[in-house]
Amino acid sequence: MRRKKTEHDKPILLQIVPWDLSFTGGVNIVAKALSECVIEDGRLDPRYWIADWNAGVPLRMAPGEKISRIRLSQPPLNAMWRIRSWVRFFIDIIKMSFLIRKLSPKCIVAHYASSHYFGIIFLRKMRIIRSPIWVVFHGTDLKSIAESGAAELHVKWLSCADGIVAVSGFLASEWRKLSSKECEVIYNFGAVDRSNKTLSCPISKKYILNVGTFSEVKGQDVLLDAFGRIAGLCSDHDLVLVGRDDGKLSELRKQAEVLGISERVFFFTDVSHDQMSRFYVGATLVVISSRREGHPLVALEAGLFGKPVVGTTAGGVPETLDNGCAGLLVAPEDATSLASAMLRLLDDEALRATLGVRLKALVETKFSKRA
Repeated sequence: MRRKKTEHDKPILLQIVPWDLSFTGGVNIVAKALSECVIEDGRLDPRYWIADWNAGVPLRMAPGEKISRIRLSQPPLNAMWRIRSWVRFFIDIIKMSFLIRKLSPKCIVAHYASSHYFGIIFLRKMRIIRSPIWVVFHGTDLKSIAESGAAELHVKWLSCADGIVAVSGFLASEWRKLSSKECEVIYNFGAVDRSNKTLSCPISKKYILNVGTFSEVKGQDVLLDAFGRIAGLCSDHDLVLVGRDDGKLSELRKQAEVLGISERVFFFTDVSHDQMSRFYVGATLVVISSRREGHPLVALEAGLFGKPVVGTTAGGVPETLDNGCAGLLVAPEDATSLASAMLRLLDDEALRATLGVRLKALVETKFSKRA
């Protein structure tokens, strides 16, 4: 009698992410969105490995377990003489090879490139594992590699992966400056939940919205300076910032106090992605103040709600906003220009509507699951 086929008989798509899936942020959102697409397609069974230095090796995985933690050791690049460190590295990857061969994934997708993936790529290069490996660049990861003291070694090893993916044309061009290895561009797509219509807005007053990890990269300090310049001219609007603290939140709060706008600025931390619609739906406009950016999911999510966006010309922001046709663009770290752009949109309802419609159309045609 033939055994009934179950979900566990499906080929596995293994995604490796650098931090816990409960963390907010673009990398996790992209990984989860890919899993949702795979589930809808029905041909693959999505699984996750979370890189965790404290995870036990070998890793015990229950049959059908969707999320597992694994220690991804990185080679001691800055301590080549440490024989003990190299021995531990090779022991870890040998144990990891047994886990991968047991799981036998159809494909491995490694998000947010780093030297932690050298072990898996080495196993593939030596044909110890058969699963093809695709490395995905999301933004800051590529810049960190380019600026590291071992950039050439990083690029050499990452180029041994079966495929390299960048989430924007800008990132792909940056990769091509470092390597001749082909890089495919696969854009992120907007995936914020718009189904819950009962969620209330976070504040009763009109507001400008910024979403992103509270960090130097996201440029919220520049946004606060810009808002401070126009706060007296837009007394009917406050500023709402939503994100995960990466060590900058206390500085940003203090900056708001020094600027005298602390009562007009609201910080929301560690908001789950399924709760983000309540922030977008009530926003008058959305601001991307980043110093560096890959392919901003914030712009795509704003577009799904038909919200106008002011963004910087950093990284992949211009191509996301159709080079200014679907949003206003200003130079990074230019608080004066950012303030002027925000005030321009606040004063021009027709322009807000036009840009919102254009961005929504762009997201639905170019940056969606169906695109």
